[in-house]
Amino acid sequence: MRLDTSSTYDGLFQPLAAGRIDYVPRSVIEVQSELASHAQSPLALDAHLVIRYPAALYFFVGRHRPELARHIEIGLETMLADGSFAQLFQRHFGRFADGLKLSHRYMLELANPDVTKETPLARKALWYRPNYY
Repeated sequence: MRLDTSSTYDGLFQPLAAGRIDYVPRSVIEVQSELASHAQSPLALDAHLVIRYPAALYFFVGRHRPELARHIEIGLETMLADGSFAQLFQRHFGRFADGLKLSHRYMLELANPDVTKETPLARKALWYRPNYY
């Protein structure tokens, strides 16, 4: 198996549409809109496979605003504890995940060598995982 990369966004889809590559992995939150924006291309969503790997999203604030960073941290921890984070996530991203029927797909789990040792991989509440049977 060979892995190709692209330095441009469109460079992902042109070789796929031309049949020069077989697969371009996309995020759950971007795949539907990307398919729609490339509707003229002969692209399809694989209905049987999902690739899962840890990829963290972070909030960055200026060094001169440590109190803002602390407020964000407290707010997110509070939301995790009271369940409102899960509700908010479901409201904004749940329909994407539900529509993709992720729990019915074969999940290929990959490690992410770019995740730092400080990334809290053991905190399950911080990582999205569909309900699998």
